[in-house]
Amino acid sequence: LWDVKDEDGDAGKGNSVNSSTWPCMKSLEALSLLGVSKLQSLPSGIGGLTALQHLYIDDCDNLKTLPESIGSLSQLRALYLHGCSKLEALPKSIQNLTALQDLDIITCPLLKTRCENPDGDDWPLIQHIPHK
Repeated sequence: LWDVKDEDGDAGKGNSVNSSTWPCMKSLEALSLLGVSKLQSLPSGIGGLTALQHLYIDDCDNLKTLPESIGSLSQLRALYLHGCSKLEALPKSIQNLTALQDLDIITCPLLKTRCENPDGDDWPLIQHIPHK
């Protein structure tokens, strides 16, 4: 179990996580962030989790952005975004996730219209993902 804390030791309060932590997690295959209500942005260091295959973000009410570095997660097969009511848009780099097979966006109202086929602003970024 890994406890997400920012550099001041407060869970999810800041926009960064101590950079010395990320290299220790390079072999991590799944990461769940559940109910981290103070989290406003994922740290850019997440792009260094090169073995990550599953990323679950659930009930992070104040999450507004995902970093561009998320596009470096070349092994990512599943991305679940649930209950992130303030998440404004997907990063452009999401189109680099060629291994992504499952993108699940639920109760993220700001993303809903952005991801709709064919007129949503973010649709061109995710149209490569297989649809069920």
